Amino acid sequence: MKLNQAIEKLIENPKDVYEVICEDGFRKELSVKDGYFIFKRYNSKGELLDRQLSSGGFNDNIKVADDWQKVRQPIPWQEAIQSWMDGKNVVVEVPDGTGKFCVSFLSQNSTVVLSKNVLATGKWYVK
Repeated sequence: MKLNQAIEKLIENPKDVYEVICEDGFRKELSVKDGYFIFKRYNSKGELLDRQLSSGGFNDNIKVADDWQKVRQPIPWQEAIQSWMDGKNVVVEVPDGTGKFCVSFLSQNSTVVLSKNVLATGKWYVK
């Protein structure tokens, strides 16, 4: 979606976060905090780049034509299970011990086996 659409969505739901992944691997993030739009930029390693000038002004560019995407926000597992029971598809990402994540997809025809580890360490999303 375009910048103006992302801004409209943020006004409707200020808890959301939108991002653009740039060609150079940098990531721009747009959110709302305390009624103000917050813009952050991260390098390709995920490190926050401080773009604020000492005067308090802003020193970066936002392209109007950028394609902004909503960032998935994890939800509590209880909410995810209820969403799944209500007919929504759910994704859980669980660390596999190597720093990578195993991803499970819960659709309406899934047989679900949960462990304490999945509940304790998984990141749950409604798809």
